[in-house]
Amino acid sequence: MNHHEREQRPAGHRWWGTAALVCTALAALVLVVTWDEVLLVVAGEVVLGWALSALLAVAAVVLRRVERGRRRSGARRSGDDGGGASAARSAVLLSWPMTVLLALTGTGAALGAAGDHVFGASYVTLVPVGPQGCRVIVRETSFPFVGSGDVYAVPGGTGVGRRISHYVSDDGYRPASHGTYELVWGGDFGAVVLLGGLDDPVTEQGEGSFPY
Repeated sequence: MNHHEREQRPAGHRWWGTAALVCTALAALVLVVTWDEVLLVVAGEVVLGWALSALLAVAAVVLRRVERGRRRSGARRSGDDGGGASAARSAVLLSWPMTVLLALTGTGAALGAAGDHVFGASYVTLVPVGPQGCRVIVRETSFPFVGSGDVYAVPGGTGVGRRISHYVSDDGYRPASHGTYELVWGGDFGAVVLLGGLDDPVTEQGEGSFPY
């Protein structure tokens, strides 16, 4: 094997390892950012943060396996001339933090999925749509005797939406799904008020005015 080939292989290994590291970091970041305050919307459809995080985590695991396989294959072909052993030790040192972060991210994504399933999370886009396509989306959940949800404003209808309000209702009532709300647009601000049913009032509600 010539010197050029020996230099190329480690670089290839590093590329796969770097890609795995980036996917791991993104998986953790997406999970943390979208856990409560932020909503991701693409073409009017909500992208579940825990699902995107899990997908990135799986990609990281696959990339790590590919990197390990290529490194071992290269070491066998080169006879493991010492440089390979050094690279392997560096990879092991890096793999522990990645493994811990992936485990934590996977646990968080599983909890997010379980929470959505147990509490029957649903996402409702309120009407009318605002100027420049601005949308208001409500995430609703319910459990026996209580309902709750978060309200997000999404400028342009696509991209990152920020939480603007929160509500709690009686008996698991879902005001957005039942259409009992008021949404008005005017000037540079929008305002949303969620209303309860006759026997199921909205007992708590945050400030619903927001710029767009």
